[in-house]
Amino acid sequence: MNNLRFVIDTNIFLVSLAPGFNYHWIYQSILSNKFDIVISNEIITEYQEQIVKRYGTEFTDASLDYLLLLPNVILKNPDFL
Repeated sequence: MNNLRFVIDTNIFLVSLAPGFNYHWIYQSILSNKFDIVISNEIITEYQEQIVKRYGTEFTDASLDYLLLLPNVILKNPDFL
């Protein structure tokens, strides 16, 4: 069975990172392969810009590097024809 696929807004992704927030289940679900997320280079860049402001460079780099290694993260860059 294929997982559901989502594009996650930067603000939702940001609040899902913090264990104390109500949306942390989203990040845990990504890590547990409960659904797929589809991201583009632009989305990753936006995630990075916002996460760095709140958590610093080391946390951001480690988090995004790990995220990109997950099998349920689909990198898709749109093309406009």
